[in-house]
Amino acid sequence: MSFEFMNFDFACNIGHIQLDVPHQVWEAVVAGGNVDPLISRFLHSTPSFYANNLLRCYLSYFSPDFLTQAFTLVGLILFGLGLWHLVINNHWKLLALVLLAPLSPLFNIPQSGLYQGAILYFTLVLVILFGIYNLFVWLVKIKSSWW
Repeated sequence: MSFEFMNFDFACNIGHIQLDVPHQVWEAVVAGGNVDPLISRFLHSTPSFYANNLLRCYLSYFSPDFLTQAFTLVGLILFGLGLWHLVINNHWKLLALVLLAPLSPLFNIPQSGLYQGAILYFTLVLVILFGIYNLFVWLVKIKSSWW
């Protein structure tokens, strides 16, 4: 069975960041104008550009745009509900798993996009299922209080 049709293209990863940061540093130094290059390089340090890009890419996997494209608007709402219940009910191990999942596509671990997608989407679907379960429990409580 071939999985070639499942092309998980994670555009924001460490490879793209490594290619883009030197250009960003150069633009920042050039935009400094008449400022001493040493001061400009100090203010526009490479680690800060890497940290900024890594954080932006990491958070993009939890963005409403990404979640809506992957799971529709209903999935986004259920993901928010599941995430809220994970925090409220102190399920820290599952929450840690969800927070670590975007590191797989971000750092290209493993190299196959299929496995990266399976790791990321499995944890996101797990949170959505947790949201569905808690919504069902809440509806049962409301229904039982009406009778």
